[in-house]
Amino acid sequence: MALRRIKESDLTKLARATGARIVTNLDDLFEKDLGTSEIVEERKIEEDRWVFVEGCKQPKSVTLLLRAGSQKVVDEVERSAHDSLMVVKDVMESPFIV
Repeated sequence: MALRRIKESDLTKLARATGARIVTNLDDLFEKDLGTSEIVEERKIEEDRWVFVEGCKQPKSVTLLLRAGSQKVVDEVERSAHDSLMVVKDVMESPFIV
């Protein structure tokens, strides 16, 4: 699949997740540059179209899609998800429970 008009930060995350190498010229594209995943599909969520990449062999990047009824709730869910991820990170770095 080829994508265009994608933010550089999203492109970097996609490359990290699939093991691909970013190529800006098709003449420079070789088989070793391609990444892998089980599923790549475009899905429509409300009025937006999203590309979902699932089943990567060794993902080094993931995305959490947070949705809610209002921006205030989205902000609160985002803070909660961040706090949870930091707890997991802390436990992995120092596996002790007090």
